Amino acid sequence: AVLLTGYTCAHAVDETSDVDDALRWGTYHSGHYFGIRSRTSPFHVSAGLLWSTSKEPKLRHECLESDHLEQYGWLEHDGRTFGSQTIRDQHNNLLLDTTFLKPPTSPTTFATRSWAARVAVTPLRADVALPDTASLFFYLDLGCEDDSLTHACRRDTQQVQLTFSPSIVNDLTLHLLYDEAADEVLLLLAVEKLLPHLSQSAVLHRWWPQLRKWFAWFQRTQAGEEPHTFRAILAKVALAVGDTVEARTFSELSQAYLDTMNHLHWDPATSLYYDYGLHSDDGLFEDHLERLQFVRRVGYVSFFPLFLQILPLNSPKLAPLGTLVANELLSLHGLMSLSPQDLYFERPNAPGDAPYWRGPIWMNINYLALGSFQHYATHASDKSVREQYQSLYDTLRDRVVAAISHEYKATGYLYEQYNPHTGRGQRCHPFSGWTALVVNILAETY
Repeated sequence: AVLLTGYTCAHAVDETSDVDDALRWGTYHSGHYFGIRSRTSPFHVSAGLLWSTSKEPKLRHECLESDHLEQYGWLEHDGRTFGSQTIRDQHNNLLLDTTFLKPPTSPTTFATRSWAARVAVTPLRADVALPDTASLFFYLDLGCEDDSLTHACRRDTQQVQLTFSPSIVNDLTLHLLYDEAADEVLLLLAVEKLLPHLSQSAVLHRWWPQLRKWFAWFQRTQAGEEPHTFRAILAKVALAVGDTVEARTFSELSQAYLDTMNHLHWDPATSLYYDYGLHSDDGLFEDHLERLQFVRRVGYVSFFPLFLQILPLNSPKLAPLGTLVANELLSLHGLMSLSPQDLYFERPNAPGDAPYWRGPIWMNINYLALGSFQHYATHASDKSVREQYQSLYDTLRDRVVAAISHEYKATGYLYEQYNPHTGRGQRCHPFSGWTALVVNILAETY
């Protein structure tokens, strides 16, 4: 076995940090097989691992799918004091175990300004020959943001530099946002989750004027032909900061948005929500006026008002939506993104481009669905609706956890999406972004 141990002292970097000392050092150098970084500014220190062998003349450093490693990724990590992972490089028959640790300073505390790294290398398989030589490099990089060679990182020169306010929204930010695609609305979901922890915090009071400014931009740039097409979280924020006047205003807006959504997008004939506009199923373009109509695609989009818990607890729409989501989208491995009855199910997005949201199972949406099922199973006004959603919740949770855990045991990876027929992982991997929400699902934290 080859063992490499590194250690850096408390004063390796003395720059200011916006985070507490416990988070000053960590495995923040994302996109690398083993990367460590300081959360300091304006300069930072990063460290990491590179390896190569005589069998394969390339350095492994950045995480690349083209490397086709058998497995890599953190197996244990608490986000603060330690982490360990196993890298299985079958091309070179190497098993690399990497460990990051902040040394304990007492039985209950850990060092905040120092850390240790350990890399142990052993043969991956005893019956396979090892390369003649294997080289490991553990590097330190002073983040001077300058590629020139110099003995000093900080030089007595001045640079013209744009400085931005640390606020989450400012006037310059709004000028840089694209009016055509305002995905930033998802910011409100994060704010809503943080509300219980921030209601007495000065941070929320600092955010409030900026959130109002952002909301005004959103209303101005994303307004459709019909008035009132949006959602209620800002009313909760207003109440949390004691702005009762604005809370009332946003509550009224929320109800107006809900009424408009039901008026424009709810189809009583099928008991589903649909997009609404000028669309064609056959791909033919004809020179005549077409009336606005429902776009009857049954998929995630049909259930977003349910998944986002917008519907009132006494809504008569809850029962039919629960029945339809089970009949149309529920597979043995989770909720599919499009109904198998749809003509676009598993159709390529374009020649050579595999279907993306046309059938595969996405864990970010399944997580939202589980949160809403639990919500209505607990709080819905009607007992039969509560029982319906409890059954849906139990079934979906069991299937999602089984699908992810089965694939992880088989391949060692979490995936971007999962096959609706087999539950096999697809596309990007390892994908411990939203698929890591399986941990929240196991803990039933939504």
